[in-house]
Amino acid sequence: MHEQRKWTWTALVAIGVALGALFHQGGSSADANAVAMAPATSVATISLRRAMEGITERLVREEELKADITERELAVQALGEELKQLTAVMDTLANGSKERNEMLEQAIRKQVLLEVETKLANQLLGQRRTELQLGLFKKIKKATEAYAVAEGYDIVFVTDHEEAIPRGLGPNETNGAILSTRVMYASGAVDVTDAVVQRMNNEFNR
Repeated sequence: MHEQRKWTWTALVAIGVALGALFHQGGSSADANAVAMAPATSVATISLRRAMEGITERLVREEELKADITERELAVQALGEELKQLTAVMDTLANGSKERNEMLEQAIRKQVLLEVETKLANQLLGQRRTELQLGLFKKIKKATEAYAVAEGYDIVFVTDHEEAIPRGLGPNETNGAILSTRVMYASGAVDVTDAVVQRMNNEFNR
């Protein structure tokens, strides 16, 4: 009786092990099939710094901006020279004289105008540079999307693995730069920066 009970338990254990192996094999097979059926994700990377540096439109727009800066600087310098000459003449006149008082008022007007024009030029040119940068970023983003769709990429990451953390930063700034790093490594095979830049330059030069 004891031997029979022992044989029964042994048989049940063996059957349980066999069934477990069978289910495990079936589960593994199902998992493998699920993995095989999952579509592969095609990934690419782009360097915004190299893209910005490489697009022709940025060079053209910056040259236009530099020309505007030069024009405004010359206008401000002309105002400054007028104020300087006016002050020199005024200093030759007697204090309290009618002519000196009139020139003093002109000098003050010139000084106020000079300060306004200087402030206006700085703010206007700063705003134009900001709008230029944002406009170029939007165009890079649009060109990247068009290239990705055309070439079958599902995701394009902005990579910063080429960028070095500047020396001379304080400990907090260095730590912040380290923690803000997004990509540690990316193969050149997945980099589409040059292709996107070429696409943008071709469209701009048409």
